[in-house]
Amino acid sequence: EGLMNLLDPHERVEADDGYRHEAPMKVRCPKCITVPQERKRMMTIVWMRHETINRRVKQWRRLKGVFRHDLDYHTDCFTA
Repeated sequence: EGLMNLLDPHERVEADDGYRHEAPMKVRCPKCITVPQERKRMMTIVWMRHETINRRVKQWRRLKGVFRHDLDYHTDCFTA
């Protein structure tokens, strides 16, 4: 269960190597043999940006509390 069950039949995601066993059908990850060498640099940049966002969310402690507002405000809260 988890991520794979949330994807549409022809949808794919980019993920870290923890999902390597699902590749290449559903996941593209840096160590997948189907990823061209020139694309790996771009994937590294995307990964670094994602980790920056994760660090900031943790610094702001946004994941420690329960979101107690209407879900319509969720996007406004996390779009920055």
